[in-house]
Amino acid sequence: MANVDTWLIAAKDLPKRVSGPTFVRRQFNTGTTIAQNDVIRLLQIPKNWVVMWAKLSHNGTLGASATAQLRRQTTALTIATTAGGASHVSSAATLPDEPNTTDGTDYLNILAGGAAWGTSALMTVEVLMEPVFPGWEV
Repeated sequence: MANVDTWLIAAKDLPKRVSGPTFVRRQFNTGTTIAQNDVIRLLQIPKNWVVMWAKLSHNGTLGASATAQLRRQTTALTIATTAGGASHVSSAATLPDEPNTTDGTDYLNILAGGAAWGTSALMTVEVLMEPVFPGWEV
């Protein structure tokens, strides 16, 4: 298992609002072989931010048994996509997300599951995040 940072956006480079939600949409072509259980880090979640909603889709097969799952660190935000073809999955209506209150080193990532990704596919990730300040309800 390795971290793949090819498509990573650092927290300092994310568009942010002082209050209220921020929507981020990322599209990229996998274009390379990704090993099973590799973690593709997409963006660094800023300190004191929570993920409110998330969606992951790909326009074609990643491989016969290959799947993708959107996560915050190791916490699943979506179920895994369907193997063998185009697929999309969305998060539940309410996510059990907790803000990182220390240093903002949490990452929104995709776990390559099932098998290695052997084909190129267009991945689309959409996420709605919001700052939560200490003492506020999550």
